[in-house]
Formats: sequence, structure tokens, C-alpha cells
Amino acid sequence: MLTETRAASDPDAFQRLEQLAQHATPTARSDALNKLTWIVIRKGGLVSDITVGDCIELTAALEEHHFRGSAGRPLFYALLKETGVLPASAPLRLRALRIEGRRSVEQIVDAYGIECRPVRDLLVEYFTERAPELDHVSLRSIARNLCRLFWRDLEIHHPGIDSLRLAPEVARAWKERLAFIRDAQGQPVRERVNFRSELVFVRAFYQDIARWAADDPARWAPWATPSSQTKVRSCSSEDYNEGMTFFLCSKCGTAITPELAELAAVPDPCDDEHDRDKETRRAPSTVPRGRYAIDPEPWGPPYVAQDDQEDPKPAQSRGPLVCREEGFVISAGVPDTVLIHPEDAPDLQPLPNWENSTGCCGPTGDEGLNRACPCGAPVATLAADCFGPYELHLDPVRTYAFSQ
Repeated sequence: MLTETRAASDPDAFQRLEQLAQHATPTARSDALNKLTWIVIRKGGLVSDITVGDCIELTAALEEHHFRGSAGRPLFYALLKETGVLPASAPLRLRALRIEGRRSVEQIVDAYGIECRPVRDLLVEYFTERAPELDHVSLRSIARNLCRLFWRDLEIHHPGIDSLRLAPEVARAWKERLAFIRDAQGQPVRERVNFRSELVFVRAFYQDIARWAADDPARWAPWATPSSQTKVRSCSSEDYNEGMTFFLCSKCGTAITPELAELAAVPDPCDDEHDRDKETRRAPSTVPRGRYAIDPEPWGPPYVAQDDQEDPKPAQSRGPLVCREEGFVISAGVPDTVLIHPEDAPDLQPLPNWENSTGCCGPTGDEGLNRACPCGAPVATLAADCFGPYELHLDPVRTYAFSQ
């Protein structure tokens, strides 16, 4: 795989490096080329774009993940020095660089030279909030995306920008730039293979702030704004049908559904007992195969007591009445879930121990997320009991749309 990547990404540069490394043992030569390939894959760009910091970061990552033998092989750094990729001021040997302890969040953000102080402070707060759930390598990776590929790019192309609320043309131009790896002159070299996953981090940034603003408005509400990534549009027209959308896991970027066409509104399914499947007792699916709809109504927990206990409503749209200790309840859960046919997400799995999947003939769907992506992240709620609807709700934060 790495050999093919070298041939596709920067063949002339890698061929030159391999020729310069002919004096080394096959193991050392392969190790050096693989390390340089990893940097190109992870950072994007060409061999000529590799920096001393990239070399330090790779070495630190190898040590953190216990590849200490490989981390100590310096040939890849020597090749970069010999070919002039690294500046003359760079030390001759990698071991001459004293790798300090883990940098603070402030140091990580400040390394990207963000000019707008309020946005810089926001990013520091954001990464400080997320740091406990991330390892250091992941934190630096996401910081590279948000600080360099997103905000610093916007500052370069729109001097003086100071708001996360991007005009449509600004967001569109940024996505077009992100879609391609570019040379030092800014000219596109090739499509960015991880384009969609880079967008995930930006969308998650907007979604996190919006969610936190509900709990701590004084701190986050001034920055809460609709995400420009809610519907991600491709810059390539070769692989996807126009007007079609598929949905991906926000955590790992894996496609959850095939291409689907949007319905203008949630259908009104038939609730006649005779229409239910004779074996499973399931109702006909609310949404037909190959389609999706945005459900504007809240779905799932938390539930609150209804004001009118004498004439209660179903706890959630297309569902039964639910009575608990506090009386009849109604959903105050997440609105705008993506409603699809359950068979259009065949790779989703029940949560461990069938969490939130209780019911008579299937999960009621009123306990919370009960279906996970293959990566393990809970992303959806299946309702498939013998009373109530048959439908799958994709969480609007834990999944995202990609459409042409």
C-alpha cells in the first residue's frame, strides 16, 4: 500500500530519495521511505512540504505508540537534509533536536500563527475542553485541521475575518481549496484523499460549540452558529449521483448508508394492524428504501411530563402513549434526526448487551441510541417493536451528510 501511495502522490521525489538511500541496508531504506510516506499521507502535500516539526511529530508518535526501535532510525531525516527539503538552519541530525515534553494546548494553537485573538482564545478553550478525552497525538491532529487547514486558511484568503458565521461563498471557496493538495504556490496537485474526514472535524467543532452553548451559554453562546458543514458537497462529480446523499459516521468517517434521495417531508405511514408483518409484527417502514427525511419533531429521551394529563399525546411522533411515574410523558429529545429505512443501514450493530433495545418484539426506540457504527460509536436509534413505527433515526450530530 505504501509503495502505491508513493507512486501516486509524489513519484519523482520518492524515486530520488530511494536512489540516495541505495547505500543503506534494505531494512533501513524501507523504514526511511515508509516514514516519509506516512508524513505525506498524514499531513498532505508533497515531500518538499515536509518540515522539521513533521519529523519531530512522527518520532514522538512512534515513541508514544511503543515503536521505539523505528523511532530511533534517523535515515529519513538525513535524506530530507541531503535533498534540501529541510532548511540549512535545520540540525544535521535528528537526535540534535531536543524533543521537549508534551506541548500545552496554548503552545499547540499558537504554533499556527492565528491572527484573530478572540478566535485563537476560542480554539484554546475548545481544545482544553476536549483534551481529557483525546490522546496527545489525536489532539495535535485535530488542532492541525482546525487551526491550519480551517481557520488559518480563512485568515490568509479573507484578511480580518473574525467570525465563525461564514458567508456561503466563503464556506464554498474554503471547501474547494481543502479538496486539493496544493504546492507552495497554491496550485492544486491532486485531490485530497481524506477530504471528507477533514470536514468531519470542522463540523464537529461547530456542533460541539452549539451543544455546549445550551449548557453554558455565557461561555459558548457568543460563538454558536449554524455549521457550514451540515450538508457537505463534493468537489468531484465522478463518483456520486447528482442529487443523492449518503450518511457517514462523524467519529470515523465510515459510510453508514448507500446513496439516498431526500423526501420533502416525513411520510404518514399506515398504522393499520393488518399491514403489519405477520411474523415480526413490524409496521411498514415509515420511509421507503432509498429515501430519507428530516424529522423536525423531538425523538427519544429525555422525556418530560405532559401538561395535559387528561388528553395526552403520543410520547413522540408515530409512537404510542408512554406513561411513567410522573404521568404521561412527551419527548424533549433531539430534533432533526435523519429518518431512513432500517435496511438502508445494514452494517449498524446493536450496542453491547443490547443496551436501549428493550421491547416486546423489538426495540421501542424510546430509550436512546441503540445502534452503533462498526467503529463502536453509537449513531442511531432503531424503533422496531410490535406497536409503534418501524424506522431508524440517525443522530444529526453523530452522523453527517455527504451529497452531490
